[in-house]
Amino acid sequence: MNKIPAVLYCTENYLSGSLNVINTLNLYHDDLEFYLYTLNFRYKSDIHNVKTVYIEDNRIENNIQFVGTKNDIGNTNVYKAVFFKSRVILDSLVNLNLNNVIYIDSDIIPTGNISYLYGFFNQITDYPLIQQGIFEYQMAFDRGNPFHKGGFDETNVLEYPLMMRHYMDFNNRTPYSVASIMLYNKNCKQFVMEYNWLNNLAFNMSREDIEFYYPFCDETTVNVLLWKYAYNKRLPLMQMNIDKFENVKEFYESNYDEEKELEPFIVVPSKTERKHKLFFHGVKGQLSNDTFDYQKNMFKTKIDYNENKYYITSNVNFNRDLTIMFCNKDEVFYDVTHYIEQGLEYWYSPSQTISEIKNLVIKIYDDGKLIFKL
Repeated sequence: MNKIPAVLYCTENYLSGSLNVINTLNLYHDDLEFYLYTLNFRYKSDIHNVKTVYIEDNRIENNIQFVGTKNDIGNTNVYKAVFFKSRVILDSLVNLNLNNVIYIDSDIIPTGNISYLYGFFNQITDYPLIQQGIFEYQMAFDRGNPFHKGGFDETNVLEYPLMMRHYMDFNNRTPYSVASIMLYNKNCKQFVMEYNWLNNLAFNMSREDIEFYYPFCDETTVNVLLWKYAYNKRLPLMQMNIDKFENVKEFYESNYDEEKELEPFIVVPSKTERKHKLFFHGVKGQLSNDTFDYQKNMFKTKIDYNENKYYITSNVNFNRDLTIMFCNKDEVFYDVTHYIEQGLEYWYSPSQTISEIKNLVIKIYDDGKLIFKL
């Protein structure tokens, strides 16, 4: 089976986050292979489907730390490390010769199986696909809102300085997009080279100039380049921003008829849209560890071989129907849909004798999306 390449990179302080991304995806997938770039530090992974790639840049000091669960934006190296994304993506095309790739930021955690994303590979032409954003305009550093002074002031839009610096047509601007997930292929090489060139210009800037020209770092870069060429195809928004563990629990346990905004940028999807939110975004430091632990321990199980019963207890208060599939490796031999509540023990007695199944795999689906596999 041809596996789909997924590329990540990290500074040393982000290593555990990158590994959490990989380990979480391995809970739901056996069709991915990972290429983890380690920036200015060496690491050898013991995960079977991970290849580590050492890459260095002496312009970035290895002194980046978190402040709680946030990046230390007082350290200019944080900005420089983010700009390094384009070099990693370019290297994956030129030196690793990868094709049809998923790039994933290391402050991401999947919410379950991400196969829905695969259906967009055939929509890539000669530029990467990134996600639609939440808002048309981003706000930062007391700038960003064009609707002031009694009209529309394009000069107050965050991306305006960079677009004017490089003689781009502001009329090409479309709503802002987010670059935490990126799909790309070999045909995107020319775009990625320009993306990397434009990011590299920021390395010689002061932090004040970076904040003025690249307020959202490489995400500003990729947006303005997409606008430059009027490349307007986007992925749907597939992520939910979070900033605390309670957001994770609410994602799985809520059953809202309509989406619910908890605070700006943090929106819990409706029960019908939940399966299309493939990632949590903003998962840094201990929050990443807590989220991964929560996902891998969603259910407790035990087997009574004498009575041929398989017992499942949920640690999550789903309060909705989930589908439990019993598989012999990949072949389903028994499935049932059950209303699952937290703390209650459910038992299942499949038609085949459990003790005789050599490759027993239990898969649990929420509205058609795999959220647990054992």
